[in-house]
Amino acid sequence: NEVQALRREGFVLIRLHAPAPVLAERIRRRGHDRRDPHHESEHSLPAGPYDAEWDTAEPLEVTLSRLDELVERLSARKAV
Repeated sequence: NEVQALRREGFVLIRLHAPAPVLAERIRRRGHDRRDPHHESEHSLPAGPYDAEWDTAEPLEVTLSRLDELVERLSARKAV
């Protein structure tokens, strides 16, 4: 199981997801991307558990800011 192997190696697992309409609009805006937002591969992640689950329907800048904050917290934890 990949999740267990990643956890043993110390990875932090964050599930990123967006509502189907948001995902479909992102794919549509790319123009050349022909993925089906309803295809199983877009939704077939392991059940978890995850350290966090983030709805990425927000602007990319918000998600990146959250990621920066997480990295800072984890870095501070390791420094102790």
